[in-house]
Amino acid sequence: MSLRSQLTLPNRSSGGRGFRGRLALRHRGGGLRPRLLSSVFGLTPLLGRPGWLLPGKDPLSALAGGWLARLPRPLGLRPNSPFGWSRLGSFGRLPGSGSPLLLLPPGSPLHFLEGTAGKLPLIRSPGVAGRLLRHYRHPLSPRRGTSLVRLPSGQLRLFPSLRLAGFGSLAPPLPRPPLFRAGDSRRRGRRPAVRGVAMNPIDHPHGGGQGKTSGGRPSSSPWGVYTKGVRTRSPRSPSNRFLVSTF
Repeated sequence: MSLRSQLTLPNRSSGGRGFRGRLALRHRGGGLRPRLLSSVFGLTPLLGRPGWLLPGKDPLSALAGGWLARLPRPLGLRPNSPFGWSRLGSFGRLPGSGSPLLLLPPGSPLHFLEGTAGKLPLIRSPGVAGRLLRHYRHPLSPRRGTSLVRLPSGQLRLFPSLRLAGFGSLAPPLPRPPLFRAGDSRRRGRRPAVRGVAMNPIDHPHGGGQGKTSGGRPSSSPWGVYTKGVRTRSPRSPSNRFLVSTF
């Protein structure tokens, strides 16, 4: 049994439907039965455990103590290279290693920034990295200090200095196989899409008109929501107090 098959589980496709069976995402459905790749985001299973990257194109890592996990590959991490995560900074600034923000110098590239309780970590997309800009020390306790991080979106945000973060940038994703015919896209779970300008006015805001028209209005969804450049962040989000700049 290959390493990849050991780390995958059969998954059930949603077909674009939500929890109650209603269509939530168009143009999805069908295709081959997907398999779920189990991923570890560099936190609980890795804390205090040195690991080594296994050779091969698939970003797999063998961890000490019998752990086998799939990790996105940071740049500079070569096969058999050691790495590890520790809240004490035991592994230094090795590519792929994690330590608290307080122990990293300003200017360090970051990936997999630990999220708050119950939420996924940040900066985990392939080919991106954040940047640690500076530390704000608390005059009484270092545990209450904050660190300024520039996220890949350009947003400047404050995080607690004891938040775990991975050192280095993530490698870009492997190229996907090209599409040679329409059946290749269907097997990946993509259903046909119809342009809004080809619909009737009752079906889409871009529809209707005499001949070929461009819609006559800014691009919008079938429900009239603008789709280009509209901010969707709630102005009443409790975490807005940690935002320094949005761009």
